[in-house]
Order: sequence, then C-alpha cells, then structure tokens
Amino acid sequence: MNLREWGWDENWAAAFAPHAAEGLQPARVVRQDRGACEIQMDDGGRTAEPTGKFRHAVEAGEADMPAVGDWVAVDPRPTCARAGIEAVLPRRTCLSRQEVGRATRAQVLAANVDVVFMVSALDAGRGFNLPRLERALALVRASGAEAVAVLNKADLCD
Repeated sequence: MNLREWGWDENWAAAFAPHAAEGLQPARVVRQDRGACEIQMDDGGRTAEPTGKFRHAVEAGEADMPAVGDWVAVDPRPTCARAGIEAVLPRRTCLSRQEVGRATRAQVLAANVDVVFMVSALDAGRGFNLPRLERALALVRASGAEAVAVLNKADLCD
C-alpha cells in the first residue's frame, strides 16, 4: 500500500514539507499502544515510538502524543527495531473525550477521521439507549467529523 491509500494528499504534503527538509518521512498511525504505535509508511507497516525530544515537547505542552489517524513525521532508523516519531502534523478533526479521572485533560480517541459510523442494536435485550446514542452523536459532531447512526437488529423488535 502507499500513503495515498491511507488518505495522504497535497494538503498533508504541504503540512509535512518542513519535516521533509529535515530528512524525516511521513507515516499514518494505525494502532496505538501505551508505549508504541503501529504506523503505515510508503514501504509498509512498522512499529514506532516517540523520541525523547518529542516526549519533552509533550511534557512541556508544546505537542500532543500521537493517536490513531494522526499523520506523523518519523525518523525511520534503519538500524533500530522501531522508527522514531519526531512530530505530529496538525489535525483536521479530533474525536476526544474527557480523560477518566482528570477534569481538564482531553483523551484523543482518533484523529483525522472524516466519517464515524456508530452501530447500536435496537433489540430490548441489548438495552438500546437513545440518550447514549445522542451523546455519542454530539461527541462526533463536535470533532468535526460526520456522524452516521446505524441501527441494527430491527428484525428482533416489535
């Protein structure tokens, strides 16, 4: 796969230009774990982790940790097992919620998502909850993405 298949376009290329001048490569975060991310680059998937310099920028409040969907600038580190994430490109959309246990910090769930499909079962056994669906729709709308509600299991309802 190439990066265009992951959503890379001329706007992302323009935002990435300063990082390209530093010899870094673009990648998309496709999975996030505590200490590392799975990224997709033009030459395939790899594991990556934030560099020490980038972690200091996060601690200083100058940057955000990468989330699924983010475009990042990486040092591919051909001699290391993991690529080094040096920067996160500005997000077009950001799906986030209040971090559990913290009153002022947002937890980014996904970034740069155009459409979010929310699936909810209509059968009574699953406990369809309209207020919960409305809250989820509002959360997606606030992110800048388009929200689509998918209601399934209608065949099990009266």
